[in-house]
Amino acid sequence: MIDGAIDNWSLTLNTQAIGTEYLEGRVLDYVTGEPISGAEVTLNDQSELFSGFNGEFLFGNLETGKVHLTVRNPGYYDSIEEVIIAHDSNNYINILMIPSVYIVTPSFSPEGGSFVDSIDVIITCVTPDVEIHYTTNGNDPMESDPIVVPGGTVRVDHSLILKARAWATGYEPSSIAQGIYSIDKADQQTIIFGKKNGEDLVWLVRKAYDEGPGPNNWCSKKVCVELLEDGLHLRIRQIEGQWYCSEVFTNESLGYGIYKFVVATNSPYLDPQTVVGLFTYDKNQDGNKNEIDIELTRWGNPQNEYNAQHAVYIPNLDTDRTKPEVFNKKQMGESFTL
Repeated sequence: MIDGAIDNWSLTLNTQAIGTEYLEGRVLDYVTGEPISGAEVTLNDQSELFSGFNGEFLFGNLETGKVHLTVRNPGYYDSIEEVIIAHDSNNYINILMIPSVYIVTPSFSPEGGSFVDSIDVIITCVTPDVEIHYTTNGNDPMESDPIVVPGGTVRVDHSLILKARAWATGYEPSSIAQGIYSIDKADQQTIIFGKKNGEDLVWLVRKAYDEGPGPNNWCSKKVCVELLEDGLHLRIRQIEGQWYCSEVFTNESLGYGIYKFVVATNSPYLDPQTVVGLFTYDKNQDGNKNEIDIELTRWGNPQNEYNAQHAVYIPNLDTDRTKPEVFNKKQMGESFTL
């Protein structure tokens, strides 16, 4: 009840805008990938919650824009992340927490492998304030060995075993990281594979650029063509941003008869852009070829029901040109016969 006249009256409400977006994610151990439950997750130094049993967390009623997440948990370094909240989007993030009770093993980029030229290997360690020592002779690193700063590089210009280990005051040294690097700068001109009349059969290794079929680039280095205990390996490689194919051929006449090619790769499931070609041919006096081509490919079309074909080239005596007769095949089993 109000007794008396009221000349002026007003009501002021303090309101805060409420958004419609959300941010969810999980808190995980950087090393093991296991979820971390009970981690303190703070949004913009205001809203706070704790990760669930599977490391999950969820913030709702958010507006679009930039937010900051701070995650803390005993035994781990604090993790601070900047996230952009988008409209009608799956705003999801995994928070990877680095253990503070031990030093994480250093990592290499690239991790190892075969290369056709010298490379610079980047050595990193996610544990802060560490000192990384490395060796290139296969020995386990000691504190007396050379130092590389985290994010620094080590030059690898020949085949070697690279090892690295991190130290920090008050901690046991990390486990040892290892990478095996094979540097093969030499081109191969020939390779010996198979026998003819009890003698080694010599194959020529192709080296060419922008030539057919294709056209393609052709690599003659060991990373592309290599004879191992289980057979001859022909590889497609990306070298310095360019793709290279591989081919071997022999000028030896192997005669007429039955030819059997054994392909160890699961050929019905090759990349649809890949072509595996097996060729037998001879040339008549006019230079025309009697030729049988066997090709395992889908010719770039993943939906192509035919994943193999063979083409028979027969000299056309009227025009002195070869005339192909193509037979498509559905190569579903492990073998087929022409």
